[in-house]
This record gives sequence, C-alpha cells and structure tokens, in this order.
Amino acid sequence: MNISIRPLTEHKSVTAAALFLSQHSGAQPSYISHGELTYGYATSLSEWSEQHQERVVEDLIHGLNENSIGITGAFINSSLAGISITSFLDNHRKKVCLLEDLIIDPQYGNQGIGTALLSHVENLAANANCDLLMLESGINNTHAHTFFANKGFSLTSKVFIKRIE
Repeated sequence: MNISIRPLTEHKSVTAAALFLSQHSGAQPSYISHGELTYGYATSLSEWSEQHQERVVEDLIHGLNENSIGITGAFINSSLAGISITSFLDNHRKKVCLLEDLIIDPQYGNQGIGTALLSHVENLAANANCDLLMLESGINNTHAHTFFANKGFSLTSKVFIKRIE
C-alpha cells in the first residue's frame, strides 16, 4: 500500500480535512478530551456539541489563515485516510511541537497510516528545533494511548476540569 503524506493548505482541502476530523472524531465519544470541551466541540466527556462539525471547520480555516496550525493529510490513492494537526509553542526555554490531532479513517486502521503521519510530525518537530513533541488524549481513548506509548510517548499528567455555573 502506498501512503502519500502532504500538507493541506488550500481552503478546499482544509475544509475536507475539517469534515474528516469532525466525522471520525465525532463518532467516538472516547476521543473527547479537555480540548474538545474548551473549544465547544463537546458538551461533556460523553456528548458532542450539535455544532461540532461547523466549529471544527471554522477553527481549522481560522488557524490556517492565521498560520498558527499545520494540517497534514495521509492519502491512499486519492482518498484521505488520516490527518494530523500541529502547532508550536515556544516559552523561551523549550520549543514544543503540539500534536493537536491525529485521526485515521477506521477503514484504514492498522495499515501504517498513523505511524506515517506521526513520523512526519516528528520530522516537522526536529526541523523546527523542538525539544519536545506533546499531545493530549481523551481519558477513555485507550487505543490511542496504546499507540502513542508504543511510539515512545510517556504519560505525564491528568487534566481536571470543573464546570463553572
């Protein structure tokens, strides 16, 4: 199988990536983490917002227009099979590559697409002279936890949220 990895920079391809992300993440409540809660994509750890898809599209287009995120697609033939979204943080002591999202179409699972996208992200981080590659994952997303642990990531914290009424 030939996996093609390429940046998504055009409005049309970013919209397709956003729809892909919302379709595949929205099918899995286990994907919900503090990020989905703080951006209003989810209303709880078990329920996606009704505006999930519209908000993801809006935020990815905004991030691309502001040059604050990078979106990469993995393709099998011409079909989008996975995406990664990255951003960078520089706190003057450490430069960090944040893997905001990595999601694979389930029909292409266990075929090396996640590994190929992660390798691409690691190269981006190295080329940007990052000290760390960091990500967060929904507390119930055990498949992702196993994947990242097998790729050398270490569990470093838990995030706590309290809704203010």
